[in-house]
Amino acid sequence: MGIGAGAHGKLSISAPDKILRTTKQKSPDQYMQNNHATTKLILQNELSLEYLMNQLRLRAGFSIDDYQSTTGLAIDTLEPVLSGCVNQKLLQKKGQHYLCSEKGWRFLDHILEKFLA
Repeated sequence: MGIGAGAHGKLSISAPDKILRTTKQKSPDQYMQNNHATTKLILQNELSLEYLMNQLRLRAGFSIDDYQSTTGLAIDTLEPVLSGCVNQKLLQKKGQHYLCSEKGWRFLDHILEKFLA
């Protein structure tokens, strides 16, 4: 949970069944008047992007097994975008593991946008 004005938080309750994102007022004046967080439930169709935003920002990337066990989704749900990113050399596939390439680090936002479509 985020603390203070402009804070963001994430709460995973028996993931992937329930993931909550919280935000608080950015303005200190507004925060002081109402310091309650706005809560948004992450929907089933948002789980892939939520997972990728958390994992691809780490140098270690993610494994297929971890993706499937964390999201409850098959790795096929990331295709054909995942293979396209590998072909464009934005991501590297090492066995059953995916991670950003050096080029991918510079274009991480672009990679994530591809999974929105």
